[in-house]
Amino acid sequence: WHKKVLKKNSTAIMSFDEYVEQVAVPTLKRKKRKTSHGMYATHLSKWFQEFDRQQILVLSFQELQHNPKKLQQRIQEFLGYPITAEMHLQNSLEKRESHPSEFARAKLSEVFAPENDKLYQLLREHPGPSMEQTPFPRFEDNL
Repeated sequence: WHKKVLKKNSTAIMSFDEYVEQVAVPTLKRKKRKTSHGMYATHLSKWFQEFDRQQILVLSFQELQHNPKKLQQRIQEFLGYPITAEMHLQNSLEKRESHPSEFARAKLSEVFAPENDKLYQLLREHPGPSMEQTPFPRFEDNL
């Protein structure tokens, strides 16, 4: 991993924009890649083949951020069991010191926007349990 963040022929570390452009996006665009991080439709479609769709509750991180009590209600209803502890958000957005640049967001969007569309379509075609958000909320563009 360390070698991937070094500038070519140098010991200097790439900026995040350089890393996104030179490493992350080319890796994610490869047909045969070792990673499929963030490719939710790819993962969920496999789970949907193995389990009844009503046994899988897909949740939104944005809901955890903005309405954790509602998310907790969804989980309780899905499990049929009360959760007595209150959900707390760790590593919240409020603690972030910086955001990806417009350049990095645009480059990453080239890869993830079509993959996210596959997710939304998959969830429309395979409706989940009644407590799941329908339609599933689109990912916010405020990384």
